[in-house]
Amino acid sequence: MKRISTTVRVVLCLVSLTVSSLLVARAFGIIVDPRNIVMSERAKLCESIAINFSLLVMKDDAKTLEAGLKAVASRNSDIRSIGVRTVAGQLKLEVGDHHALWHPP
Repeated sequence: MKRISTTVRVVLCLVSLTVSSLLVARAFGIIVDPRNIVMSERAKLCESIAINFSLLVMKDDAKTLEAGLKAVASRNSDIRSIGVRTVAGQLKLEVGDHHALWHPP
């Protein structure tokens, strides 16, 4: 039977120690998942947009609302389209090709 050399054993131990250290660090939140940061920032952006534009809707200021939505869409390359719907689901305002791009969840 062949024995595993000491060098191979040391390397395997170091690799195991490194992998377990990374897993523990991630479990305790020391290493942050970049996807969580992106999703958190997107949620904050959506909340801010919703608050600001809901005030414009309450004032019935469609022109300012549309201009604001176009500005948001043009400044954020991740946004492909924006749609404003009534409670019944009727599309009242769209920026970009929202009808073609939007697929209900």
